[in-house]
Amino acid sequence: MKIVLHSTRYWPDIGGMESVGRLLVRGWTMAGDDVTVVSGSLRLCSSTRTTSRQLLSAGTESSELSATVIRDPSLFEFLSLARTADAVVQANISLPATWILKLFSKQLLVVHHTWYASTQRWKDLLKLFTSRFVKNVAVSTELRNHLPKRDATVIPNPFDSELFCSKPEKELRAGEILFVGRLVSDKGVDVLLRSVAKLILEFPDLRVTIVGDGDEAPALKTLSTSLHLDGCVQFKGSQEGEVLAGTYRQHKIVVVPSQWEEPYGVVVLEALASGCDVVVTPSGALPSVLGSFGVVALDKSEPSITNSIRSLLHQSSDRREFGQTTGAAPEVSEYLHQFHPDRVAAAYRALFEVTR
Repeated sequence: MKIVLHSTRYWPDIGGMESVGRLLVRGWTMAGDDVTVVSGSLRLCSSTRTTSRQLLSAGTESSELSATVIRDPSLFEFLSLARTADAVVQANISLPATWILKLFSKQLLVVHHTWYASTQRWKDLLKLFTSRFVKNVAVSTELRNHLPKRDATVIPNPFDSELFCSKPEKELRAGEILFVGRLVSDKGVDVLLRSVAKLILEFPDLRVTIVGDGDEAPALKTLSTSLHLDGCVQFKGSQEGEVLAGTYRQHKIVVVPSQWEEPYGVVVLEALASGCDVVVTPSGALPSVLGSFGVVALDKSEPSITNSIRSLLHQSSDRREFGQTTGAAPEVSEYLHQFHPDRVAAAYRALFEVTR
């Protein structure tokens, strides 16, 4: 099958949608499909077009697999790809590209990764209107309920199960708390820091790692200093690949203190697979992604997040006292199977066949 993935951003850009796109491409390629990724902006001419073959995995079994990536294609090239592909998958509605694909592709699936709720209200309304005329896939039930037709097929996002896994015999979990994500106000890192300022009075040896970067990084570092947390909080900047996987395995608790309604939460899956305990706020799809394997705070406030973390810190101390190791339990591994890249890629392929 010839599949085209259209995404405005794609790996090696860092982000959830970018990582998910690469995992889907890997899964389709391993199934024998011919996959082309189209990324960037459409051009009237092809002067800025760049094409590359990108390896999809560092693993020994799939290191030979690669996909064609075309960045900033010409309009003519875009139309040609849409006409000749057996299936076109578009990551979020992108005007006017969605209408072009709708008119010229044999089969178009639009995958909704986030809400349409920007400051440009007219554009969001037009995107929601456009969703009525395409075959929709939502990565969570919460996102499906955001769409006007609410008939989207729900296919959850995968996580990199090869990379994120528990290795308790090799890694010492020296750090208690880990945050992974963009350093922007919506992610609630400021609330987490205020929680840590309370918890350190009770747990003086507490260690916290902040992984990520963003516009709020300078302000958050200033806040950490003002709360006298420089001795226990480390800002590590952005991480990916084996470095990020190792950081997960070195920590006991991952906190996702989001203050906005998260449309998904790949961080939750990565943390569970790495054997971490997880705390999330009752934000969007986070509780659904977490399932029954972590703690959902009562609300998004600092006292509620503090109490949730405190309970896990006490559990961690009890496990250490009785000599129990930290790792992904068998039931967690079974739960995570539904998010395996091969299984998610197969769900898309099944949908291609049904809608042909």
